[in-house]
This record gives sequence, C-alpha cells and structure tokens, in this order.
Amino acid sequence: MSNNHPIDSHNATSGGKMSEARYLDDHYEATKVDYEQMLRSVGIEKGWNVLDAGGGGGSYLRLLTELVGDSGTVMITDLASENVQHVAARIDRGEFRCRVETRTANVVELPFPDDAFDAVWCAAVTQYLSDDEVVTAFNEFKRVVRPGGLVAIKEGDITAWHFGPFPSAVIWRSFIEYMDRPERGFMRAPKFAAMFRAAGLENIVSRTTLIEKYQPLSPVERRFIREAFKYMSSLNLKLDLSDDDKEWWLALSNVDDPQHILNDEDFFYREPHNVTVGRVPTT
Repeated sequence: MSNNHPIDSHNATSGGKMSEARYLDDHYEATKVDYEQMLRSVGIEKGWNVLDAGGGGGSYLRLLTELVGDSGTVMITDLASENVQHVAARIDRGEFRCRVETRTANVVELPFPDDAFDAVWCAAVTQYLSDDEVVTAFNEFKRVVRPGGLVAIKEGDITAWHFGPFPSAVIWRSFIEYMDRPERGFMRAPKFAAMFRAAGLENIVSRTTLIEKYQPLSPVERRFIREAFKYMSSLNLKLDLSDDDKEWWLALSNVDDPQHILNDEDFFYREPHNVTVGRVPTT
C-alpha cells in the first residue's frame, strides 16, 4: 500500500472509514501478535462452524480456519462487495485449510437462519454503528448462534488511546468532543458487557489488551501509524477545539515532516482493544 494514498482511499464502498481491505491488512500485520492472542482467548473449538461478521478483507481467516481445523467451516460476511471479492480471491488461491464461504451482508440484518453457527466473531465493526444498530447486531448474533454457542466482539477503545511525545491534554479534549458525535462508537467498548447482558447472553467475560509500539518501528508499524495519525487528525480538525489544539493536530497530520513525532527516539504509541465474549443460553 502506498504511503501517499489519500485518507478516503482507505474507505470501503460501504462507507466505513478506514475499512478497505489493504488498510485492514496493514493494521492487522502491525498488531498481529496481540490480535491473534485475543482471538485465541475466545474459546473457538475444532469442528465448529464460525461466522466472521463484518470480516473486511479476511485478516482473521487464517487463524479462524486453524482454530476450527479441517472439519470446521467459516462464513465471512462484509457490507463492502470489494472486500468480499478480495476474500473470494484468497479462497481461490487455496490459502485456507478448511471450507470458507463468503456473503455480502449487513451485521444488523444477517441472511442466516436461527442457530446456524457455533460462534460469531466480530472485530472492529461496531465502531461504525449507531447505538441502536449495535443493539440490533448483538440480537442478530445471538439469534444465529446455537444455544451454548459463543458471541465474541473485538473493538478498539479510544478512551485509553495515547501516543507521544504529544500533549496529553490535547488528546483528552478531543475525547470530550467525540462524546456527542457519530464517531463515539470508538468509545463504546467499556459498555459491551452490560450490552451483552441486555441481549440475554450469559457467562460474559470482558478483557482489554493494551497494544504498545516503540522505536524502532517496523515498516508495517510505521505505515499503519502514519495512516492512523492522518485519519484521526482529519477528524479532530473538524471538532470544536481551540486554535492551539488544532495546530497540534495539523502538525500531527504532516507525517512527512522530518520533525514529526514518528521520528522522535522517544516515540510511543498505545492502542487499547477490548474483547467481550458471551454464551447463548441453553434454556
């Protein structure tokens, strides 16, 4: 992926910001060890039929097919047809060890019968949904999973996002502004356990993993963080912030500046992700 792509080039045709397959692949590779540990912790078993709901370009498919084994199956859906086509091409190349199927579908209206799957895995999707849509999606996940099966959600939690050297107060003031904007989906993860209970799921476990990056950054880590800074700065520059704060975000967006914090020997980047798992009741 070119470092010179404009921000909108990372958007899928579905309208999801930063949800185009190539960008998602870079994000996954930059945080692969932590992401795979999160998925392994869910409890997916050999022989299961798993739905990867809103799976983008299929970043998690290799591990999902490893977890279910040769006797398992994985169905991956996405709202963006080009992401589904990207996955279909990977299937045709024989990249996966078990049967993988694709569907173009919306997580709030899944085209599957009741009890069709042993588990649902949904990563980095709810951030794009309204509060009401998330409730609908969780009810849909419960509907298509058999009694005793698993529903697992992974989502970023911007409330603990941090990086530097950069003024912490500038970041915190942007969080306050996000609370009244559609992008507040990035701040919803701490509520997932309560939302799972409201959906009727049980045996709920919620854990947060803090992903940290320090110098020297690998090429894929640097590429991903560059694009994340450009995207987040473009959002923050539209907020009702002071001119001084906007100057900080404008400087952060200029990732080609030799004085950019990405080139500072003390640079750090921290990105928290939450995984919430619940079971569908057996009675």
